[in-house]
Amino acid sequence: RLLGPCAICLYGLPRSFEASVLPSLIRNVIRTNLNYQCDYYVHFDNLEVEKHGGRDDRMGEKIDPKEILLLGDIVRNEYRKGGLPEPTISFCNTTPAQFYAKYNQLLHRIHTEKDKHGELKFLPYRHLSYTNGTVENVI
Repeated sequence: RLLGPCAICLYGLPRSFEASVLPSLIRNVIRTNLNYQCDYYVHFDNLEVEKHGGRDDRMGEKIDPKEILLLGDIVRNEYRKGGLPEPTISFCNTTPAQFYAKYNQLLHRIHTEKDKHGELKFLPYRHLSYTNGTVENVI
């Protein structure tokens, strides 16, 4: 019996995607969720060199952002092998400058807007481990 619908949303810098991330995604996400017939939505940073954030030891590291596009063929092949209809697979990419230009106003609200109790408004479930950065990753 098939379950669903489902969406798998991925975001970030596709660092070491083909060698490290993709095998884990195939094993732990794609195959595990086949019965849910998930669609895939991917937003990745269009950078070829690590320039911001993260660990200092990665600064200047080379990145091939196009490696993440391999995910489309892998997902389609797994669905085909399972006799399932092809899912939606959508890719979007921005540079950090494009991202902040587009979402600056929303990011400002996330970091400053408070509810009637003076608490930041955009912290999911008010869980102690969540930060404003957690919400940014959803954008």
